[in-house]
Amino acid sequence: EASLEQHTVLELREKLRKLQLPVSGRKQELIQRLKEAQALQDEAERSAQPAQPYHEMKVVDLKEALRALGMPVSGRKPDLVARLEAAGKEETSPAHFSEKSSDTDDVDVLESGQVSLSNLRVGQKLRGIVRRISQWGAFVEIGAGATALARISRMAERYVEDVYDVVPVGQEVVVWVYRIAPDGKIGLSMIEYPPSKLKDPVSFFEDARPSEWFTATVRFISHWSIFVDVAVPEGGGLVQGILHKSQFPYPEKAVKGQEVEVRVVEIISNTGTLRLTAMKRGSR
Repeated sequence: EASLEQHTVLELREKLRKLQLPVSGRKQELIQRLKEAQALQDEAERSAQPAQPYHEMKVVDLKEALRALGMPVSGRKPDLVARLEAAGKEETSPAHFSEKSSDTDDVDVLESGQVSLSNLRVGQKLRGIVRRISQWGAFVEIGAGATALARISRMAERYVEDVYDVVPVGQEVVVWVYRIAPDGKIGLSMIEYPPSKLKDPVSFFEDARPSEWFTATVRFISHWSIFVDVAVPEGGGLVQGILHKSQFPYPEKAVKGQEVEVRVVEIISNTGTLRLTAMKRGSR
């Protein structure tokens, strides 16, 4: 694919229109805006898959992928491939565990035993242990050997560049259930999220109209983006959203705790994040 520099101004503006971003300005401004949009996408997803199947990768690359996950790198190539494939399945596997309330605090401690996944609820506060780390976030064991992912954008109330800056492997952490996706995958957060009557508050926004406005509160601000919590009506809890600064009125004045009305541009389903705009339709 040609670099942005090789595109004409008309082509650059068309790309911006598809992203619902402003199209005014000189060529370098358009290019910079598109680069910022890509940076936003990287912040929101952080979930790129390997460029090739594991069995086609070199041993040195397999070991590097395992190191990134905090996993052992010993063994022959088939062992390394099997280890990585198992790690990928672990993120998407539904989990079943037992629940026990602590007598000393309000954290629910999940221990060995089996109960239905339906006993978990969004907003539930749990104690777990970080077992692996990847570019996606921290995999936290929350009972009966089951792990769930706390995504990097929900590990701290600030932009996190490196998961190791927040937590090391083996550390005990407190997490909240952020969502229970339709496929049974559990999403965790190291930032507190309130209870919800929905198993997956993210799903509420699947039917949101482009003209529909929702109330959001600024959680934290990064170089390119503003992260907010969007309120789900009627006790549905909160969902994390992200706005490029070009989609926020007077972004230089944005502060934590500020309320803003937003519209849903896209649901990034694998991360449980909403891409948002606070601009009126047709505004530049």
